[in-house]
Amino acid sequence: MKKLLCLFAMSWGATAWAAERPNVVMFVVDDMCDWIGPMGHAQAITPNMDRLAARGVTFQNAHTAGIFCAPSRSAIFSGRHASTTGCYTTQVYYHNHPEITPLQQVLQNGGYATYGAGKLFHHPAGFVDLRGWNEFFVRDRGQKRRGWALETWTVDDPILPKPYPNSIFNHDRKPANKFFLEWGRVLNENEGKMADTIRTEWACDLVRRKHGKPFFVAVGLYTPHFPNYAPKKYFDLYDPKKITLPPYKADDLDDLPPAVRRAKTARSAIHKRLEKLGAVKDAIHGYLACISYADAMLGRVLDAIASGPNADNTIVVLWSDHGYHHGEKLDWGKHTLWERTSNVPFLWSGPGIARGASVDETVSLIDIFRTLRELCGAPDRLSRDGVSLASVLRGPASAKDRDVLLPGMRPGEYAIINRGWRYIHYADGGEELYDIRRDPNEWENLADKAGFASVKKRLRAAAPKTFAKPGTGARELKLVTEGESFKWRSRHQPSAKALPDSVSGVRMVPRKSNNEAQMSPVRLAGRSAWNSALRSGKPTYFYFKLKEQSYRNGQQPAVQVSITYVDRGNTAVAVEYDSSDKHVNASHPKGAGVFKEAHRFRVKQSGRWKTTVFDLRDANFSGRCNGGDLRLGFIRPDVTPVVAEVLVKPLR
Repeated sequence: MKKLLCLFAMSWGATAWAAERPNVVMFVVDDMCDWIGPMGHAQAITPNMDRLAARGVTFQNAHTAGIFCAPSRSAIFSGRHASTTGCYTTQVYYHNHPEITPLQQVLQNGGYATYGAGKLFHHPAGFVDLRGWNEFFVRDRGQKRRGWALETWTVDDPILPKPYPNSIFNHDRKPANKFFLEWGRVLNENEGKMADTIRTEWACDLVRRKHGKPFFVAVGLYTPHFPNYAPKKYFDLYDPKKITLPPYKADDLDDLPPAVRRAKTARSAIHKRLEKLGAVKDAIHGYLACISYADAMLGRVLDAIASGPNADNTIVVLWSDHGYHHGEKLDWGKHTLWERTSNVPFLWSGPGIARGASVDETVSLIDIFRTLRELCGAPDRLSRDGVSLASVLRGPASAKDRDVLLPGMRPGEYAIINRGWRYIHYADGGEELYDIRRDPNEWENLADKAGFASVKKRLRAAAPKTFAKPGTGARELKLVTEGESFKWRSRHQPSAKALPDSVSGVRMVPRKSNNEAQMSPVRLAGRSAWNSALRSGKPTYFYFKLKEQSYRNGQQPAVQVSITYVDRGNTAVAVEYDSSDKHVNASHPKGAGVFKEAHRFRVKQSGRWKTTVFDLRDANFSGRCNGGDLRLGFIRPDVTPVVAEVLVKPLR
């Protein structure tokens, strides 16, 4: 009898404990900067974010955990900074670190029913971490067979604004990535057919229901990521003549470190084109319309919670993966360590959370994991970066400012941010320092000015003492789909057995430099070689030609290629060849051609000469179209790569 009473008490206690724990709705938006009403941006029409802010806490000085989609979301769902995991760019965190239990699994293990939809992880195929979900929603089963790709917009989508491309920026050109700087009006009657609307309604249906256990519902919108397509009614909320632009400074790039200045000067061509077209306000109009569309979707979720049995016991947290530049620092995009990329909406409301509070102290999205872990009472055996904000949510007056870390895209690259300062350190040693209170636009770089050495030293001390090496990126992996499941496999092939020295071959010669490959002859360790200038955030390429006519135009059906290089850069190298594929660029005056991947290898950092060897069995090798028969792409190397020789031998 005592045993039965004990079991009853334990069962009742567990049930009561579960009933007391809050439900959680996580509402995620993409590329949304701080242009929302609760953060003081009067131009944005965001009544539902205003409503959420009135019910809870708005963090005014919240910063992303990664400077574009993939590393930010990897950090949030793993609770680990890139400096800890090596997930600086497109590394698939759960492939590199299967031992890290993600947020949804910690909550599921702790007794929560977990549901996900939309852009919670990076949007290409293979990035969704399917562990720990009771259900992860996609709009059709075909997406599952394609590696669970998000596929929010496609160029053949029947509800696209007409014509495509629609924005004046792209009228005379093919848009980068199909949708970059695209904006336009979707017919109002098609709002229900939009992917983000469908995802939102799926979440609304869930939160209206009564559940037998606490739930975690996470829904991620793609908007306001480009393309900025939204129903016409959201464009109509704004008078184009009254749209105000952010402040710009013509010489804003002059005091930046050299490498960043070069990269951003090149990037400024986008802003100059918009100015020339008189389209800056049009582009911002599209962005604001998408913010209002996202706000309307939030309103649907808030209404669904309020109308059902979970109204009094549901926490809502809203965040954006990072911000966005709209011409500030002459940039359009993210991928920077500046304020426009880092400052994001971060709002909380729900039981036990203060109402109508605004917190100016500095926080980071890395704090989400530990905060939810505490609020939900979910046990977790792993350590996580960041801090719990639970006490601040209960009592905002207890908030204390702190230095927060924002990792860049390579080890040793980061920003340290607090209410007063932003210190930026690049992997090549370049620095920036901004006095945020005096210079909120970050127009005056103080890093090289007298009197600020102690400030830089103090902020540098807040950075990690060590940075993890970059993990295996998606470009180094091959996605293999099996029915509705998928897995990643390495693309790296072992070197082929080298042909003996008695087999003669021919050396390829470097092609003339272009905007992708700025190659120069060098002499290193007594050896003649070539280097190629680093390109910020992009692969560094080498192009080599095969001049020997006996090897060209299919005369050698199979060859062996050996590449001698300096082992440095800590990255992957993709080797592609011009295949003269007759189906591609068929009208080119030199004949058809397309680069195809032949081999991958990895460079580390020994600094020694090494050689990789591979067999290429394609009679179309050494093509006629692209002007370069072989292209070596060092994917974001740490240092300038060096190649000494590319040797081609016939395979008999």
